[in-house]
Amino acid sequence: MKVYCFWLNGQVEVEEAALHFSPTNEICKSCGACMATLAKEAERARDLHLHLASDPRTLFDRAFLQQLVNKAEELSSMLMSRLAQMEAR
Repeated sequence: MKVYCFWLNGQVEVEEAALHFSPTNEICKSCGACMATLAKEAERARDLHLHLASDPRTLFDRAFLQQLVNKAEELSSMLMSRLAQMEAR
């Protein structure tokens, strides 16, 4: 996923922008696009884990389980894409 990075003057992969993030820099503090994007991904993964670990519907509700499978596939696709981009560097 790409975000705008002031330091790199353009749209770059979120991981590359995160390398230049500095919590003490005012520009980074006011923007934070890279950290916000990474945080959203982490929240998605956490939510998926919590649902799988604690919701009894994963055992009995086919529609609910299918929703979780769809979310897991979406997350997996996003992470595999990121891995391919990292390996291409």
